[in-house]
Amino acid sequence: MGVCVLGGLLEKYSPRASQTSSSSFSDVNFVPSPRRCRLKRSDEETFGFCLRLEEATEGHVIRQVEPWSLAERSGLQDGDRVLEINGVFVDHLEHNKVAQRIQASGLVVSLLVLAGPDYERARALGIDLRPLAWMHGPHLDHRTPRLCYITADVNASFGFSIQPTEGMFLPEVILNTTVDGPAEAAGVQNGDRLIWIDGTDVSDLTRSALNKMVRKCHNHVALLVIDSASEESYTRRGITIVPAMAKPSNLPHFPHKLFLTQGPEGYGFLLRQERTSAGRIGETIWQQLRAHMSPALLFASCFLLAPPIGVCCPHPVNFSLPVCVSAAHFLQEVDQESPAEHAGMCDGDLLLAVNGDPVEGVDHEDIVAKIRASGSQVTLTVIDCKGSDFYAQVSFSNGGPL
Repeated sequence: MGVCVLGGLLEKYSPRASQTSSSSFSDVNFVPSPRRCRLKRSDEETFGFCLRLEEATEGHVIRQVEPWSLAERSGLQDGDRVLEINGVFVDHLEHNKVAQRIQASGLVVSLLVLAGPDYERARALGIDLRPLAWMHGPHLDHRTPRLCYITADVNASFGFSIQPTEGMFLPEVILNTTVDGPAEAAGVQNGDRLIWIDGTDVSDLTRSALNKMVRKCHNHVALLVIDSASEESYTRRGITIVPAMAKPSNLPHFPHKLFLTQGPEGYGFLLRQERTSAGRIGETIWQQLRAHMSPALLFASCFLLAPPIGVCCPHPVNFSLPVCVSAAHFLQEVDQESPAEHAGMCDGDLLLAVNGDPVEGVDHEDIVAKIRASGSQVTLTVIDCKGSDFYAQVSFSNGGPL
């Protein structure tokens, strides 16, 4: 995802250095003017900026904007404060959650920012920044995009077709649905705009390439769709629609709990640690699993396998570094007729939590110790390998897109 948490000392900040005169704070005619910055990178590129939480400074601060980087070309400037990410107001959120929303955006992110001096002046005047952001966002005339998972019917039909348009490239892809067909049942509406199909942004496809993709889909396909009016609303404001913004519909995979009672020879499985790219599953799993997991585990699963970021972390989150590598913990070599097999464990399951406590960012040895400390019974929350692969695609393939 191009994100890494850096160590180091907290940069000290003196509010006197950036405050304007007290007389300027009394200017009742002052109206802050936020800017929309859209960044789109390839797998090999970085965004080229650092997100900081600084001592004695309000807001989420943009720092270290690299010359000639995507950040600089988009209009980001040193000292900018982030107000919105992909149309969602974030100024009030904890710093780690703001960084994680950028991580979940994948290769494309839209930031609404306010220049540092204007932000500080607005705060001093007591200006509510949320209505200000709403004026620059799609909030009044849009609906949430939908991520729909479609299973083909007995006739191998998904129940949708692509409305013909002129030209080799597709300015927009309009879907026609079959009444009571699989697509409609999965949440697709007639006339929806197709944004993304099985990990690929359709704006990057020719008509021929898109038709080939649809034909190659066998029994299942995942579509990111939105109604035409809402798409126009996002487009007018320069906001790119990404899976992390979507409301899931009919998604196929979710974590489940395994209740194990220790036998004479233990639980009957091995826990192995593997290295993987950070941010593998992303925010979509959080939306799908809201009813299945505790609040603490929901938070961890929201950005599964991302580098750990402490609450209100003072260190910068650097979006100029190569993709970080993080650890995942897999359940393997499940013994036949063992307590693990009887509980429903499958080889390759990805471990999410032990006794309700998330394992994201926890050392392998500490996880093993926690399982042993549970005594004769332990509860493991897992997702199978198909599920982890599916959410990896949802979050990461942005242009495929997370």
